[in-house]
Amino acid sequence: MRDFRKAIAVGRLAEASIGAPSLLRRALIRQVPLLALAALIVLAFRDHLTAIDWRSVSAAVWEISLPQWLIAAAASYASYRAIGQYDAQLHRWLSTGVADREAVRSGMAAIAISQTAGFGLLTGSLMRFHMVPSLSLAASIRLTVAVTASFLAAWSVLTALAFAFLWPADAPQAAVLHMVALANVALVLLVALRIGFVPHLRLRRRFFDLLPLRMMARILALALIDCLGAAAALYVFLPPDLAPDLAHFLPAFLLALGVGLMFGTPGGVGPFEVVLATLLPGLPLDLLATALICFRAIYFALPAAVAAATVALAAQDRPRSGAAEGTVPSPSSGGAVPSFYPNPGAAILPEALALAPSAEYGLFRQGAHRIVQGSRHRDFWLTARAGQRLVALLDPSGGAGACQRLLPALAAEARAAGLTPCLYKIGPRTAAAARAEGWAIVPVAEDHWLRPRTFTTAGSARATLRRKLRHAAEAGVTVTRHRPADPAGLPFAAMEEVNRDWSLRHGGERGFSMGRFAPSYLSGQRLYLGWKDGRLVAFASFHAGQAEWALDLMRQRADTPDGTMQTLIVAALEEAAALGLPRLSLAACSLPRGGLPGLAGWLADRVLRRAGAGGLRQFKAGFAPHRTRLYLATPRPASLPLAVVEIACAVRHPAPLPQVRQDGGMRRAHGHVEKLGFDVS
Repeated sequence: MRDFRKAIAVGRLAEASIGAPSLLRRALIRQVPLLALAALIVLAFRDHLTAIDWRSVSAAVWEISLPQWLIAAAASYASYRAIGQYDAQLHRWLSTGVADREAVRSGMAAIAISQTAGFGLLTGSLMRFHMVPSLSLAASIRLTVAVTASFLAAWSVLTALAFAFLWPADAPQAAVLHMVALANVALVLLVALRIGFVPHLRLRRRFFDLLPLRMMARILALALIDCLGAAAALYVFLPPDLAPDLAHFLPAFLLALGVGLMFGTPGGVGPFEVVLATLLPGLPLDLLATALICFRAIYFALPAAVAAATVALAAQDRPRSGAAEGTVPSPSSGGAVPSFYPNPGAAILPEALALAPSAEYGLFRQGAHRIVQGSRHRDFWLTARAGQRLVALLDPSGGAGACQRLLPALAAEARAAGLTPCLYKIGPRTAAAARAEGWAIVPVAEDHWLRPRTFTTAGSARATLRRKLRHAAEAGVTVTRHRPADPAGLPFAAMEEVNRDWSLRHGGERGFSMGRFAPSYLSGQRLYLGWKDGRLVAFASFHAGQAEWALDLMRQRADTPDGTMQTLIVAALEEAAALGLPRLSLAACSLPRGGLPGLAGWLADRVLRRAGAGGLRQFKAGFAPHRTRLYLATPRPASLPLAVVEIACAVRHPAPLPQVRQDGGMRRAHGHVEKLGFDVS
């Protein structure tokens, strides 16, 4: 496994370096108009600046008492500790493998230097790149973007709440600010509700994987500590008899802080002061200038100096080859053995699929799934995100005993990612093992499977199947077969036309626990193509495991002759029988209403009907298959209904797939695989 981890680390460093110069160029280009606008704002405010008696301000600075400086220093430290935790949270979410302690330290240093020097994206990225040897420059840029975006989102919520509930009605621009704040709060609630079930967003051609709600709540709490600490560091320098009350000061400070950050000037100089002076007109400018000078010294200059010293010390004997030459540290424990692998590509793929208990582990090749690995070599589980859950799919490698060993690792990884653990499509033995560990289970689906060596179309139970096969034969449908080892000659252009026709008629492809069309993905499967008059009209693909095959994609045109798909599956059964395979799975079908009673069952039924679950059950029933009940498991019984709905939404509204290479490895789509967004066209 050490070689696999080394390959993972090398691949991630190489891929993450793609596109870094272009990201920096775009960041700098976008900063220029903001800096120009900031200069115009300061110019418009120049009359107020010239009215300040700077000699009295300088004298007032020296009159600040030691307790004031100490309180401001303590508040600043609390703010920066919260800032460092932003990085720790986002390192976990991005699965960088950086330990929390290193993430917090690098985050504090990066923010201290970047917000003092200005050009936050550029300076923050360079600091993180310098302090964390395992991060490439592009990965550091994306992390900085994620930190900035998450803070601005949290800041917007806090600012909206402050103006909605604290800003006095008789204050300047009160009516407008109240309306904007309330609209912002309502929008946040709607977005949170949507993210709860469909945690990705598409804007034009850009796709964004959004933070889990739990992690958003953590970042919101950290942002509150950060902003309150920064506000206290300024407020303590204002004279008690002239300082505005907190209902005036806190909203004004929050708005000024965000505006200064967005303009990217060093320390927010210019826009920050203008917003404060505008929203707090009763505060004398001389007193405000005195407080701001002290605030900038204690909150910006001092942390930047400490951070610079930290960066200098970190530069000694720290080669930038740590991740490539050693093991990747675990994001949850900070140790050397990771338990949660992103799809590492071809390195771990052959071993994972060879040991997998189900042929459907072939879903791993699409790049949207991950592997949770236990302490034992053969213990691992296929996982994917659905809504606010980290879902372990199918039975784990290693059987029911592995389930008991892997549940703590799964729960730990879910907790680190801000998600709730869940098990889906597990068999009876795994379900019993999960129940023994205190998990709640409910039947949600049935696996339909056949024995190829004894399968026959005879008998009254398969009368409909015989009729369908006869219709296809009379229409002149022929079948061609393709093995995974010989993908050459596959008509991918025609297959894509068939897939597009099917997708348009069915409202798009399904995902999560179902495969989706991708040439490199299909090249690793058993394929059966249906032709009529030399034209491709349908195809079916199968995951090919050592002990079973499992039906994956079924695609056909609108004018496909009746019975074509049944003909393709029977052809697969005949070949599986010739190879001596004991089992061929037609894949699972959800139970009516998702197996749930009441309102939750009604909601699940609505989603499943739109996904075509009823027709799929009827189609598979024509083969008179054996059936095995499959289960859903969650740590608490109350979360079972919500888990069913979230999984149904993940199936019906999947995120776009990353691009996949022919060798089964991942190719980062435009360098944005780390959950920050990528083009999907």
